[in-house]
This record gives sequence, structure tokens and C-alpha cells, in this order.
Amino acid sequence: MKKMLKLFAGLLTLSALFVSCASTGGSAKKGEAEMVSSVPHPRTYILDIADSTVETTTKFSPNNGIRQSPSHSLVYTEFFKYDVPQAGDTIEVHYKGVSDIDLDGIEIYLMDASPAANYWKGLMAQEDIDGRPIAINAKAGVPFEGVESYVLKESGTKRCAFEIVFFYDNIWYKNQGLSKIGKDATIKWEKTDVNTTNTYDDLVASGAELSTGPKTMTIDLADASKLIEMQQTSENGVITGFQSIFDISACFPGDLPMAGDTITVNFKGTSNNDIPTQIYASIVENTAAVGWWAEIAPGTANQLCAENIVAGEPFDLTATFNIETSCVEGVSIQLYYKPTSEDVVPTMWKFVSQQ
Repeated sequence: MKKMLKLFAGLLTLSALFVSCASTGGSAKKGEAEMVSSVPHPRTYILDIADSTVETTTKFSPNNGIRQSPSHSLVYTEFFKYDVPQAGDTIEVHYKGVSDIDLDGIEIYLMDASPAANYWKGLMAQEDIDGRPIAINAKAGVPFEGVESYVLKESGTKRCAFEIVFFYDNIWYKNQGLSKIGKDATIKWEKTDVNTTNTYDDLVASGAELSTGPKTMTIDLADASKLIEMQQTSENGVITGFQSIFDISACFPGDLPMAGDTITVNFKGTSNNDIPTQIYASIVENTAAVGWWAEIAPGTANQLCAENIVAGEPFDLTATFNIETSCVEGVSIQLYYKPTSEDVVPTMWKFVSQQ
């Protein structure tokens, strides 16, 4: 069954309280190690802009009166996922680029674009954003390069999606007496003589026992969200169902679910209203990296996990998914039921831990 509504997971959950998730399975497999490096904090991370795992060319476009590079293009999540940068850590940014137009400086914005950070959480102090630009007086076609270090003001979330966004032609230009560029630049980033810090290497150096084989894990949804709302969906004015989609990426420190993994999801709780119909569950990816929707376990999707839930009476449910497509940036649970009668209405679910 295709999804009922393609929306951001954060818009579909009411009062979701995200906390650290606990996953269980074989001991010390890759992706199950805690995201704690043997390197003490505060620490310094090296970042070469050209090491982005998505794009190495930045194309600026107008956005509310400024020029901005797109989000989800310069991405470094893979490098930092085993030891997420924290407030007080230093990001040493190495850069070498060529612009197709003259530049008078561009601001750098280090951010966490994960669902848990509402897709846009700045990690830097404003004075560093405004006062530490790169590409000052860069000329079209002439390589510019350098190094800037930024001390983070904020910590990334446990499942941090580490990205860079650039700006120019904003108020900082006026404050610094720089000329407005007024045109959209395209910058091609080239490798410097350093490599971005890879926290997986730190994990190996710490002596953790790692495995690259398929994983079997169990997740308790009470560790992902305490309260969800099964919201009404409609098409052309006709009610098509009731659903909730919410992010559980933080349940997977290190690697997200990969093809071949088996994920068992337990959920125990109560509903505020009767649900006199069948309830189904799927596991999906609901991130920008996949156009906000991807079926990652189609063979075990749309599982009938409950029916005829009674208001206030505890339910204790389980669904097991065989992952067929590796996650790119996140993973979510979709719960839904159909409007089989007038008695089927929106509900709120409160989850409790199974322990």
C-alpha cells in the first residue's frame, strides 16, 4: 500500500518526545556500538569541504533577499556519526574552490539537518557565522583556499545529520562594508591535502568488536516517542485514513538499518479512543535524501499488528521487518488504520516501556 500522505515526519506527530533509544541484538556489532569515541571532548575534527558524500559543487540561489546554497548538498554525516560533535568542539574547515563569478566573501553555516533537530539546527555562534567568512575577494576562475576553525556553540543530536550551508548578500555584508554581489555563484570544491576526520576509525582504534554482517535488533517505541497522534488524511475532500509517521533514527547509533537487517518493533500503550478496525505498521525512510518517502522493507510492509483497540485498555504489539533497501539518512515508523465506519476517528496513543 502506498503511503496515505507524503509529509515531514515532524509534522505528523503531536507532542513527540524524542529520547535516546535502546536497541538490542548481537553484541558489539557495527552500528550497535554506543556513539562514544575513545577521543575525549572537547576535541578537534578536520573537515575538507570536498569530502562531501553528496555534492562537490555548490550552486547559490536567491532565498528571502540573500543568496544561499541548498541544504542536503554538502553532507558529512558518514564521517561524524560514531562520535557526534558537541558544544565546545572545534571544526577545522579546509577548503579549496573555484567560483564562476567574483566573490566578496561567503558565510559558512555548520548545521544538524536531522529529523530530531527539526531539519535545521545551527551549531555555531552567530559571531562566528558573521565574522569568519571564507572566499574573501575571490576572483572568477581563480582557485581560492584556506583554513578556518569554528568552536561549536551547540551539540549535534545523537543521530546528527552534519551539513554545511553557505550565504552571501545578507546583513553581514552591510555591517562589514562589503559590496553586494547580486548574482548567483557556482563553486566547484577541490580536495585539499587533508582528509575529513572519520570517527569510524576512532571506534576501531578504541578496540570495539565490530562486524559488517546483517544485524538483528529489537526496538521499544516508548524509547522513541511517548505520545503520538493518529491524524486524519484525506484526498479530494474524502477521508482516506488516520496515520502517524515518526522518526526512530536515534535508536540506531552508528549505521542505520541496512539491507539484510531484521528489525523487531515492540509497542505497548493505550489509546484515548476506541479503534474498531485493523491497525497496520510499516518501516520507511521519510527524509529529504529520498524525496521524503522510500519503502525500505516492502516485503514486510503494511503488517496487521492489531485490531479493535479499546480506549484506555493496554495494548502490547509487535512487528518484525526485513530490511531490503539500506537507509540513507533516517528511518521512521508508519502506523495507520482505515475509515471503515463512522466510529473510526482520530486517536492519541501514549506509549509505555515494556520493561
